[in-house]
Amino acid sequence: MIARWPGTIKAGQVSQQIWALWDFLPTAAAIAGEEAPRNIDGISMLPALLGKRQAGHHFLYWEFHEGGYVQAVRMGNWKAVRRGGNGPVELYDLDTDLRESRDLALTKPALVRRLVAIMNREHVESDHWPTTSDFKPN
Repeated sequence: MIARWPGTIKAGQVSQQIWALWDFLPTAAAIAGEEAPRNIDGISMLPALLGKRQAGHHFLYWEFHEGGYVQAVRMGNWKAVRRGGNGPVELYDLDTDLRESRDLALTKPALVRRLVAIMNREHVESDHWPTTSDFKPN
Protein backbone atom coordinates (compact mmCIF):
# COMPACT_ATOMS: atom_id res chain seq x y z
CA MET A 1 0.00 0.00 0.00
CA ILE A 2 1.20 3.46 -0.79
CA ALA A 3 -0.44 6.31 1.09
CA ARG A 4 0.04 10.06 0.98
CA TRP A 5 -1.56 12.42 3.46
CA PRO A 6 0.58 15.56 3.89
CA GLY A 7 0.73 16.73 7.49
CA THR A 8 -0.68 13.44 8.80
CA ILE A 9 1.34 10.56 7.39
CA LYS A 10 5.07 11.04 7.83
CA ALA A 11 6.79 11.31 4.43
CA GLY A 12 9.11 8.43 3.61
CA GLN A 13 7.68 6.21 6.34
CA VAL A 14 7.97 2.47 5.70
CA SER A 15 5.97 -0.12 7.60
CA GLN A 16 6.14 -3.90 7.68
CA GLN A 17 2.47 -4.05 8.67
CA ILE A 18 0.67 -6.83 6.81
CA TRP A 19 -2.79 -6.02 5.56
CA ALA A 20 -5.14 -6.97 2.76
CA LEU A 21 -7.75 -5.45 0.48
CA TRP A 22 -10.51 -6.23 2.98
CA ASP A 23 -8.85 -3.79 5.39
CA PHE A 24 -9.37 -0.86 3.02
CA LEU A 25 -13.04 -0.19 3.89
CA PRO A 26 -12.52 -0.08 7.68
CA THR A 27 -9.42 2.09 7.16
CA ALA A 28 -11.28 4.52 4.90
CA ALA A 29 -14.17 4.63 7.38
CA ALA A 30 -11.78 5.44 10.24
CA ILE A 31 -10.16 8.21 8.19
CA ALA A 32 -13.63 9.66 7.53
CA GLY A 33 -14.55 9.37 11.21
CA GLU A 34 -17.26 6.82 10.48
CA GLU A 35 -18.01 3.37 11.83
CA ALA A 36 -17.06 0.45 9.60
CA PRO A 37 -19.78 -2.10 8.85
CA ARG A 38 -20.06 -4.84 11.46
CA ASN A 39 -19.28 -8.50 10.76
CA ILE A 40 -16.60 -7.94 8.15
CA ASP A 41 -13.10 -9.43 8.15
CA GLY A 42 -11.24 -6.15 7.66
CA ILE A 43 -9.74 -3.98 10.37
CA SER A 44 -8.71 -0.34 10.25
CA MET A 45 -5.05 0.17 9.47
CA LEU A 46 -5.18 3.86 10.34
CA PRO A 47 -2.85 3.46 13.34
CA ALA A 48 -0.19 1.89 11.05
CA LEU A 49 -0.58 4.75 8.58
CA LEU A 50 -0.06 7.22 11.42
CA GLY A 51 3.07 5.39 12.59
CA LYS A 52 1.38 4.08 15.73
CA ARG A 53 1.13 0.61 17.20
CA GLN A 54 -1.25 -1.48 15.08
CA ALA A 55 -3.20 -4.58 15.99
CA GLY A 56 -2.91 -7.04 13.13
CA HIS A 57 -4.70 -10.08 11.86
CA HIS A 58 -4.04 -13.42 13.52
CA PHE A 59 -3.90 -14.79 9.98
CA LEU A 60 -4.88 -13.93 6.40
CA TYR A 61 -6.76 -16.48 4.29
CA TRP A 62 -7.56 -16.37 0.61
CA GLU A 63 -8.54 -18.55 -2.33
CA PHE A 64 -7.86 -18.32 -6.05
CA HIS A 65 -10.14 -19.94 -8.58
CA GLU A 66 -8.39 -18.83 -11.77
CA GLY A 67 -6.21 -21.52 -13.33
CA GLY A 68 -7.19 -24.13 -10.76
CA TYR A 69 -8.27 -23.96 -7.15
CA VAL A 70 -5.64 -22.69 -4.68
CA GLN A 71 -5.94 -21.89 -0.97
CA ALA A 72 -3.39 -19.93 1.05
CA VAL A 73 -2.95 -18.84 4.66
CA ARG A 74 -0.42 -16.35 5.96
CA MET A 75 0.26 -16.35 9.68
CA GLY A 76 3.18 -14.21 10.78
CA ASN A 77 6.14 -15.11 8.59
CA TRP A 78 4.60 -18.44 7.54
CA LYS A 79 2.63 -19.02 4.34
CA ALA A 80 0.87 -22.28 3.53
CA VAL A 81 -0.39 -23.03 0.03
CA ARG A 82 -2.65 -25.90 -1.08
CA ARG A 83 -3.31 -26.38 -4.79
CA GLY A 84 -6.19 -28.30 -6.34
CA GLY A 85 -8.38 -28.80 -3.31
CA ASN A 86 -6.82 -31.74 -1.53
CA GLY A 87 -3.30 -31.40 -2.88
CA PRO A 88 -0.25 -31.42 -0.64
CA VAL A 89 0.34 -28.34 1.47
CA GLU A 90 3.47 -26.31 0.82
CA LEU A 91 4.94 -24.23 3.65
CA TYR A 92 7.24 -21.24 3.27
CA ASP A 93 9.07 -18.99 5.71
CA LEU A 94 8.64 -15.57 4.10
CA ASP A 95 11.30 -14.03 6.36
CA THR A 96 13.98 -16.10 4.62
CA ASP A 97 12.30 -17.20 1.36
CA LEU A 98 10.22 -14.50 -0.35
CA ARG A 99 10.39 -16.41 -3.63
CA GLU A 100 8.70 -19.40 -1.99
CA SER A 101 11.33 -21.77 -3.34
CA ARG A 102 11.99 -23.91 -0.23
CA ASP A 103 8.99 -25.95 0.87
CA LEU A 104 9.35 -26.63 4.61
CA ALA A 105 6.11 -28.61 5.06
CA LEU A 106 7.86 -31.86 5.95
CA THR A 107 9.94 -30.16 8.66
CA LYS A 108 6.98 -28.46 10.41
CA PRO A 109 4.07 -30.96 10.45
CA ALA A 110 2.34 -29.43 13.50
CA LEU A 111 2.37 -25.97 11.90
CA VAL A 112 1.04 -27.43 8.63
CA ARG A 113 -1.84 -29.10 10.53
CA ARG A 114 -2.65 -25.78 12.22
CA LEU A 115 -2.69 -23.88 8.91
CA VAL A 116 -4.74 -26.61 7.18
CA ALA A 117 -7.28 -26.35 10.01
CA ILE A 118 -7.57 -22.63 9.22
CA MET A 119 -8.04 -23.41 5.51
CA ASN A 120 -10.75 -25.93 6.27
CA ARG A 121 -12.54 -23.64 8.73
CA GLU A 122 -12.40 -20.51 6.57
CA HIS A 123 -13.48 -22.07 3.27
CA VAL A 124 -17.15 -21.51 2.46
CA GLU A 125 -18.77 -23.29 -0.47
CA SER A 126 -20.47 -21.02 -3.00
CA ASP A 127 -22.51 -21.65 -6.14
CA HIS A 128 -20.79 -18.56 -7.59
CA TRP A 129 -17.26 -19.82 -6.90
CA PRO A 130 -17.36 -23.63 -6.95
CA THR A 131 -14.22 -25.44 -5.89
CA THR A 132 -12.90 -28.52 -7.59
CA SER A 133 -15.20 -31.50 -7.33
CA ASP A 134 -12.63 -33.43 -5.31
CA PHE A 135 -12.28 -30.79 -2.56
CA LYS A 136 -13.25 -32.01 0.85
CA PRO A 137 -11.87 -30.26 3.93
CA ASN A 138 -9.47 -32.54 5.80
